[in-house]
Amino acid sequence: MKQRAPRLKDIAEEANVSLAAVSRILRGVKINEFSEETQKRVHKIAVELGWRPNLLVQGLQTGKTNTIGVFAAPFDVYWTGVLYGIHDKLLAAKRVPIVLWPNALVHPTVNRQADESTAGSSIRIGHSSISTGAGTADRLEHERLVRLIDRRVDAIITWPLFDQQAIDCMTQIGERGWPIVSIDDQLPGVSNATMVTTDESAAMRLAVDHLTEQGHRRIAFAGLDRLQAWCVRREAAFKACVPDGLVCHVETVGSAERPRIVELLRDNPDVTAVIASSDHLALQIIEAGRSLGRAVPADLAVIGYGNEVFDTSLLPLTSIDQQAYQIGQLAAKCALDFDVTAGSVVEVTPTLVARASTVSA
Repeated sequence: MKQRAPRLKDIAEEANVSLAAVSRILRGVKINEFSEETQKRVHKIAVELGWRPNLLVQGLQTGKTNTIGVFAAPFDVYWTGVLYGIHDKLLAAKRVPIVLWPNALVHPTVNRQADESTAGSSIRIGHSSISTGAGTADRLEHERLVRLIDRRVDAIITWPLFDQQAIDCMTQIGERGWPIVSIDDQLPGVSNATMVTTDESAAMRLAVDHLTEQGHRRIAFAGLDRLQAWCVRREAAFKACVPDGLVCHVETVGSAERPRIVELLRDNPDVTAVIASSDHLALQIIEAGRSLGRAVPADLAVIGYGNEVFDTSLLPLTSIDQQAYQIGQLAAKCALDFDVTAGSVVEVTPTLVARASTVSA
């Protein structure tokens, strides 16, 4: 026979106090009205009986579920660090994150070709694309976002959204006052949403100052031609620091884009340093430079963005560390203190990690 969970009534009978007294003592409400001895006795009996608070009941009473929806995936080192920061901050605050991945991220050990559901269209995740079923790309973000909303999470922390349905849905709940914290992207039409991001101006100043200290005077920037907020901000920050700098755009990060980078370097031999909008793109720049016979860093210095850890034959990469863990912690804090942070932009100061792609041994 299944044993039922202990109830407040059981504790009250064992402690010989009223049910209301037990409820208030265990919830910490106006406990100064009870003697220290009574409080200790109630807590002791609760532990002995194995009582735990029913959060579902508390949620009905308070209108709070003590859960935070997290709409982000461990796509790379940066987002993994962000998720760790969110997780640790919420648990320290006695909240529980409910994490859903916005896109159909496939684990490296899974054979994508063996799964018929992956045949069809292609969708982007961060800097990459993956295969998915026909029409799935239009549904994934919206359907998964709705699942968080249906669970009445107290707030939502999200990474940049791609699906217009999901963006519209987030806009609607934001207009109704739902606490929303976005990371690296401002949500259009959600005036009260808080954004936590990297101080791109500070990051670009670090990169440019580092290169000029190494003697570089002709610097280029390689970014993505997608109109994502972080792409736009990084390019704008570069142009503010280097008004006469060159800018190269690529559509995605992969071998198909290398000819465009080769073209930039071949047609501009006076360029001795390139700042990339991501570490993935920086590796393409290093390979493109080597294909032209330009040694790194002697002939071409390269700085990446994100401080990824790569298992590669290429030399260690100088990169901007965005402080991903701190960004995650701040995003969680903003979600918890949303009444204070609503509508604000919180910027995290990055650091530059100098390695062999810019500094000669």
